[in-house]
Amino acid sequence: MSAPQIPQKTPLIGVLDEITFTLIHLQENELTLQQAPAFEALQAECMDVMHAELLLHIGRAGAQASIIARDTKLDYFVDDLSRTVLTLTKGNRAAALYRQYFANQRPSDIEKPVLGKELEQVTAWIPSLKASPEASLTALGSELEQRVAKANDAVKRRANVEQQNHDFRMGGLRKAFIDKTNALRQETFGVLAKMPHALPEAHLPASFADTFFRHQASAPSAAPLTSEDIKGQIQALQAQIVDLQTELKRVEEQDKADAEAGRARRAVEIGKELEDARKSQAEGEARIVELEKELAKKA
Repeated sequence: MSAPQIPQKTPLIGVLDEITFTLIHLQENELTLQQAPAFEALQAECMDVMHAELLLHIGRAGAQASIIARDTKLDYFVDDLSRTVLTLTKGNRAAALYRQYFANQRPSDIEKPVLGKELEQVTAWIPSLKASPEASLTALGSELEQRVAKANDAVKRRANVEQQNHDFRMGGLRKAFIDKTNALRQETFGVLAKMPHALPEAHLPASFADTFFRHQASAPSAAPLTSEDIKGQIQALQAQIVDLQTELKRVEEQDKADAEAGRARRAVEIGKELEDARKSQAEGEARIVELEKELAKKA
């Protein structure tokens, strides 16, 4: 028999529970006090690794927030460009200048992706805008160049953070720590398993070493689960559920914010389109009046 292996995907709070369980049992038995300091040090190290994981989580959240912020600024730019070009074309969306940038798309169609295709599309506008004979478009070209550079920085930052997180979990500090924890558990189990034979006067049961470790139900050599074993497993699973619920809430809130921002931008766009249509209608009606007056004079 041996101490159950802690899977790499186990939440660190669950790993901390396992370490603490063994530590307290070692401290409570005079025969095993010598093994306790190693687990006490491991407990402290676990908290350091948890802190590192928390910093990575904050880094991921910050990188994602930066992506949204840069995307929002590009969305605002698309609206600004649409208004500027419409001013130059006198509200004509079928004009070649307007179609050069928007073709058959509405500004909201371009703004819908979070960077990605939007970033690619607006990046392609930069040479044309900067070379435009229209001063208003040239200025927008320089502004867009700066916004695109910052958006690309945000994309690189997120990629770097995701890589750091992957390295941390798959081959870095987190994996090394769980490997170290499992190694100490196996070593300690071996020492404890020898005690019933080494100390016959203590009358220790053959299963003495097992009592210092909680056993998962899936372990083939596990002893029948006690109520404490079950409670321990429930606590580990609850910690994992809390982590997942927190991540789910963050994603749902971000999705909701993205949707609300999209609706708000579309409402503004519709309002502007309506204003342009009313203006065109008023100009058309005024022209009709002028033509009718001219016709009446010739009648």
